[in-house]
Amino acid sequence: MYVMYDIIPNAGITQKIKITKTMKTSSIRLGLIKGGTVDGDVTLTILDGATELASATRTGAEFNALATYAHGFFYFDLKVALGVLDTESDHEYTLKVVYDGTESEVNYIGLKKAHENNTVLAYGSNQSDGVPISDTFAPYEIELYRWS
Repeated sequence: MYVMYDIIPNAGITQKIKITKTMKTSSIRLGLIKGGTVDGDVTLTILDGATELASATRTGAEFNALATYAHGFFYFDLKVALGVLDTESDHEYTLKVVYDGTESEVNYIGLKKAHENNTVLAYGSNQSDGVPISDTFAPYEIELYRWS
């Protein structure tokens, strides 16, 4: 069983990430769940504050080529430099995932959480001493790939 959040069409879901050294991404993978037949695309955007740095889209046709129910990591080809200023020890960015299709109980795209219980560390202000308050604050399944 996966803890999943349905991506409400056109509203999007965000996840903050922190980097500790300057890097260039080659791609980002999201843990997604697809049910039924979707009628829209999924776009992943990287933001630095309100500034959009890069975005990539996977089409509904790509998701519909899979089984009626599918889950796993999906690549988004995002090549962008993420930096840490000389005065910072880390820098925070925001990943935003938007589905532009129709909301339905049987035809949907969801973003998976990284764990199913509260024993795994979560990122954000929801934690106390490194222990998440509850599962609902666990980070989403996100993997960043960088150029060597």
